[in-house]
Amino acid sequence: MRNTSCIKFGIISILLLLTNLPSTAQYSIDGLDLNQNIYAWHDKALGVDKTGILLGEYQEIQRQSRETSQFFDDSQWIANRLKYRGEIYEGIYLSYDIESDLLLIRHPTNYNYHSQAIKLIQQDVEWFEYSGHTFRYIHEPVLHFGEGFFDEMYMGEHLQLFAKRIKITETDRVISYVTADKFIIQYLGEYYRLRSKLTVIKLLKPYKKEIRQFIKANQIKAKPEYESDMIQLISFCNQLLNAPTNQ
Repeated sequence: MRNTSCIKFGIISILLLLTNLPSTAQYSIDGLDLNQNIYAWHDKALGVDKTGILLGEYQEIQRQSRETSQFFDDSQWIANRLKYRGEIYEGIYLSYDIESDLLLIRHPTNYNYHSQAIKLIQQDVEWFEYSGHTFRYIHEPVLHFGEGFFDEMYMGEHLQLFAKRIKITETDRVISYVTADKFIIQYLGEYYRLRSKLTVIKLLKPYKKEIRQFIKANQIKAKPEYESDMIQLISFCNQLLNAPTNQ
């Protein structure tokens, strides 16, 4: 259930937009009932293409380390695309807090609010692009990670490879964020942790000979620091499953 602060920010966003739209535009508040779905009224009155991206609540950004951060790629605001509440938005400044698994945006219409992060309604974000990666919100529990944002590394017809981007904190006089990414295979609708090359071999036993040969010939390493190797391996396995003899 959406909380009160989120609804309050929805109201504030409407007022902000009214002040930024042409002075000739007039919007009646007849029919606005704060005890009902303000989002439906909001979209109908102003149009989701104009204001949908503002629906969310203010989020305070707290930094605990000077050298590292909880954000993906240690960057804060990067202009990119996202699909939110059925609409695709271009050139929105995004920031992805890995520690809390939160997508934040910089206020897109009012310069005075650029320093204030907006936490979107996370479940309404279909996907967003960031630093060359595409993150998708999965609305079902993925192993013990639950639902949330997952990095689409390889999306084949039979096999998909995701990364759950994780940062943990270590304390040795000062707080430091350390990457601890986990990798997940989706096969036949089920999710499996990719822990090593053996994970793939056990999952696709009928093709273990071909997989072992490919791993040896290409010196494949299924470790977090070898993401391109993992993509190469899963791509090869997807081709095996797609071969005419396996139809």
